[in-house]
Amino acid sequence: MITGPTFRPLNPAVASLVPDTLFEAAELARFAQPAHKSGEEPTALLERLTTHRGTLFPDHTYLDTIGTCRICERPAGEFRASLCAQTLAYCHRCLAVAVEGLPNMAGTPTRATARAELAVRALADDEFGGAAFVESQLSAIHADPQHPMSPTDIDRCLLLRIAITRGQLPWTHILISTGLADEGVRLSRGTVLKAADGHLCLSLQEKAVDDFFDRHCIGHTREPRYPFDPELNPNTRRRADWILEDGTFVEMWGMPKDPAYAEKMREKIELAERHRLSLIGLTAADIGRLNEIFAPWTAK
Repeated sequence: MITGPTFRPLNPAVASLVPDTLFEAAELARFAQPAHKSGEEPTALLERLTTHRGTLFPDHTYLDTIGTCRICERPAGEFRASLCAQTLAYCHRCLAVAVEGLPNMAGTPTRATARAELAVRALADDEFGGAAFVESQLSAIHADPQHPMSPTDIDRCLLLRIAITRGQLPWTHILISTGLADEGVRLSRGTVLKAADGHLCLSLQEKAVDDFFDRHCIGHTREPRYPFDPELNPNTRRRADWILEDGTFVEMWGMPKDPAYAEKMREKIELAERHRLSLIGLTAADIGRLNEIFAPWTAK
């Protein structure tokens, strides 16, 4: 009878960083190292070419040297990142599953949801100040550049990301189950969430952007008025979501596919063009790309 490879348990140095119940044996096999390898692979090339390292650590510097993966103990490319004072090494497999999450192996959401609830609650406490966050914020490790993380802290953040199946789970249900949705304040305008700096936001996406500005010391003011325009803003009631210190307006487009909302978007964009305003428009799909979009501000 032909059997598949047996897998070594998770690296003991990191296994203790997460709850014992977070991963089952079959799930560990998705990223744990086989006890016996059937052949060699072009390690240096695979480590150099992986794009997942840049997703999780946007400002990293690849050292082009091979060390040992801190999670699975495979050979792994070494790199430096501003969020940690020490050299890090995670193999392309562990980086990939941290970006994509474990697949829903059971075919039903029950096990994947239970695993995600444990991980989301822990990540909220570790990275998001105990507050709710949107799924797309899992794409990059969040840290205050003024307070670097330890390698062990980063190990834990990656393991928790691995536990969360992406794009298939009822995110709102998970936030409610973990108690993270309790911080919203229900007003006539919708559910208002308080950002880390105290600003009130009308969605998790707005909160994610505001927290990004705060974390990266990007000066920002909520709900600035657009300038007067006799046609598009005669009563000066139109407001943007933020204005940055350099005068750049930022909008979080919440419902771009809604026809009425899309028309208001179009009018604001035209208003900005008429008055030569710098306007950055964001959608939910951009939450995971904030480091890239606002690189000119974070580099200052």
